[in-house]
Amino acid sequence: LFEGAMVSALTNVELTPEFAAKLGAAYGSTLPKDAFILAGRDAIRSSRMLKRSFVGGLLSTGVNVRDTKMIPLPVLRYKLTTFGEVGGVHFRQSPVDPSATEIIFFDADGIEVSSSASKGIERIYFKENFRRVHFSEPGGIEEIPRIYDYYREGFLRALEGDALRKAAPKVVVDLNHSPASELLPTLLTSLGCEVIELNSHVMESRTGTPPEQQQRSLEQLARIVVTLEAAAGFWIGPSGERVTLIDETGTLLSDMEALLCLSALVCRTEKRGTLAVPVSAPQGVENLARESGLTVKRTKADGRSLVEAGKERHTLLTGGMDGRFAFPAFQSNFDALFTAAKTLEMLARSGQTLSQVKKSIPLRQYRHATRPCSWELKGGIMRKMSEDSVDHEASFIDGVKISLGEDWVLLLPDQHQPLVHIISEADEAARAQDLLAQYLDKFESWKLELAKALK
Repeated sequence: LFEGAMVSALTNVELTPEFAAKLGAAYGSTLPKDAFILAGRDAIRSSRMLKRSFVGGLLSTGVNVRDTKMIPLPVLRYKLTTFGEVGGVHFRQSPVDPSATEIIFFDADGIEVSSSASKGIERIYFKENFRRVHFSEPGGIEEIPRIYDYYREGFLRALEGDALRKAAPKVVVDLNHSPASELLPTLLTSLGCEVIELNSHVMESRTGTPPEQQQRSLEQLARIVVTLEAAAGFWIGPSGERVTLIDETGTLLSDMEALLCLSALVCRTEKRGTLAVPVSAPQGVENLARESGLTVKRTKADGRSLVEAGKERHTLLTGGMDGRFAFPAFQSNFDALFTAAKTLEMLARSGQTLSQVKKSIPLRQYRHATRPCSWELKGGIMRKMSEDSVDHEASFIDGVKISLGEDWVLLLPDQHQPLVHIISEADEAARAQDLLAQYLDKFESWKLELAKALK
């Protein structure tokens, strides 16, 4: 059922109301009776339909639901970091496939549930060993009237408002018709920013934005940033977790460039602390931190590991390779709304523009390839890579990463698909490509060898 902390399937084909009700009953059976959970969704009608069925299953197990209705995911996770609920669940349209719905489960701290928790839900679902309470004891549904107020207070408290009000930057934000439009523009305006909103009307739609439409929206946003001479542009993902940055020249920053630029800004505005990034993040993060006296902590690439690293003391920034960032001074969960405000604050404090920050980062060559690899071969492939790395400095935090001076190669098995990622980085393009080709060849020969041994 689960991919990490998430259940994802085709809406009304695999993920039907009956399925959702059973899943809700299975989830509720793992929680204490009379406990409270938060339930939220995006602006898509099918998310509402499935959430209502899921909530029905939960109530049958004697668990109470605090229904947040349409809500940005960072706000739901922020509320979970306060007391009162033992977990949360969020329904959204898949950003990869508009015909699929994703159900994401969170624990009492707003972190994606652990694999043991998801296995517990799975076990009850398949055995149909649901807890059915007495007819007089089903759970109740209630609303939280001030949920945005908690978030708003913490948001404004975690920023240097005076620096932003002094700079008064002009900013263009594409809100994707998401619930974030009820929050972000007013927050930025109260911090002294001049905000131009795009797609800010919250629409409860039958379908969300298809992936090809997203590219057109980004190109349009880039043109508007240049035309209006804005300091920056931000494209906020539909659930409020992912963000794409656009500098004042209208250049779209890739997820990797955004990670490097935000790391550089943190290094220039803070004196000490830690940056938490996945093993696959570029070496440039270490180089930036070293110059500023900050440290870098490498973690596994999954969201849970990154958020847990953000909960450690002195962590200033947690950044993934997928456009998700967190500033633990506010909350350690991924938050595109706060990332937009914090980026503007750091630009104001450093006195630089986003394009100047980007130009100041030394450009290294990064290469990434994926290859199919069956589940039964993954362990053998990682063993072969470990044996191959005996003469080199290697790390085994996630996959196997071999360091060759400043250059490196990473062999990383995909968590949810029968794939392996091979990533290389070097100062020169030819060297990065050569390393990638070399390990792709090794991978293919190991795969053949292991497949023969299995026969």
